[in-house]
Amino acid sequence: MVGRRVYIGGLEVEYADSSKGTEVKGDAMIKSPVNKFDIFPISESVDVAINDGESITALIEFNDRILQFKKNSLYVINISDNIEFLEDTYRNKGCSFDYHTTKTDMGISWFSIHGVYLYDGKQLHNLLEQGGIRIINEADWEAFI
Repeated sequence: MVGRRVYIGGLEVEYADSSKGTEVKGDAMIKSPVNKFDIFPISESVDVAINDGESITALIEFNDRILQFKKNSLYVINISDNIEFLEDTYRNKGCSFDYHTTKTDMGISWFSIHGVYLYDGKQLHNLLEQGGIRIINEADWEAFI
């Protein structure tokens, strides 16, 4: 929830017309109208990276941004001034499950088979690197995960 709106993602849409049935839109993100936290019209979809073959695994708000996690990718969506636009794309920086993410006082942190990361609102930090050198061998980290 941000800006008196709720953002949801990884949807299964059930149509009012039962002949259309149900449609899975795993990479779709929709926002509610202002102050209407339980209504999600399809016309309010936020299209950032659709049909990329990945479903949304988590959405987290931080500093007028929404971090949209997919299994392999991270999209940073700027939502200031009541308009959404893609600010950054990070490949191989996604996460598999929403419980692999957490919000801290320093930013958003998460882990995946590729590493442990922190987004501070300005840049992405790999916490398994120090001075550009990897602290934990990638094979050891993957075996640990």
